Amino acid sequence: MFGSKEIHKAITKYEENRKFINNERAWETAYIFYRECMSNPNSPFFIDKTELFPNVAETIEIIREANGLVFIPHVFAYGENSMKIFKELTRKYDIDGIECYYLRYTEEQTQFLLDYCKEHKLYISGGSDYHGENNKMGKLGLGEGNLNISNDIAKEWAKFVNE
Repeated sequence: MFGSKEIHKAITKYEENRKFINNERAWETAYIFYRECMSNPNSPFFIDKTELFPNVAETIEIIREANGLVFIPHVFAYGENSMKIFKELTRKYDIDGIECYYLRYTEEQTQFLLDYCKEHKLYISGGSDYHGENNKMGKLGLGEGNLNISNDIAKEWAKFVNE
C-alpha cells in the first residue's frame, strides 16, 4: 500500500491520465486508488499479491492455532467488489466476527453489518485504521465522522478468551 502513494502521485501528476481512472475519489486520494484500483482485479492498475501472503484458509488456520478469533475487516473498503468478497468469505469460511464499525463506513453499511452479525450470531468489532502516530487516517478507536468504538463491544470476546 505504501508504494501505491508514489504510483498514485506519478499518475495524477498528468491530467491526461484521468482517462485511466474513472473514479473521481480514486483520482483525488491515494488510499481510495489503492483500495479501488490496485486491489481490484478488474482494474488495469491491479497488482496481484497472492504469492506474497498466505491465502484465506491458511490465515484462518494460523489464527485458530493461536487460539484467536477470525474477523472480516473493513468489508466495504474494496469498492464494487466489496459485497462479492464479503459473500464469498461468509459462505466459504468459518468466521467469528465482522468489523462493523470502520472510519469510512456509511451509517447504512454499519447497520447492515450489525444486523448481519446479530442474525448469524457473530462477534462485532471496529477499527479506525490506526497504524501509529504518523498515520493521518485516525486515532486509536476514533476516526472520521462520528466513529467512536466503544470498549463494550469486546465484552463478548472476553467470554471466548476466558474459556
